[in-house]
Amino acid sequence: MRISKIEICQMPVKLLEPFVISLGSFESANNVVVVIRTDSGLIGFGECSPFLPINGECMETCLVIGKYLAKMLIGQDPGSINNLGGVFF
Repeated sequence: MRISKIEICQMPVKLLEPFVISLGSFESANNVVVVIRTDSGLIGFGECSPFLPINGECMETCLVIGKYLAKMLIGQDPGSINNLGGVFF
């Protein structure tokens, strides 16, 4: 089994009411969703919620890095999670 396709999409979620903290008021959660597909039909989903005021990450940086990582993961065996680190180093 090999990773055949990775989709990364922005998915801002409108909140029912503003999220208010000392850094300000926020109307939505800026999420990024990842869908990983294999050549055997297995599909996996992941999600992250970057929050610029806290960790310095935003949806745009997640997309750029996600696309970079996706290129390296295509063709890899998702069942060999311990070996995937070798793809990056």
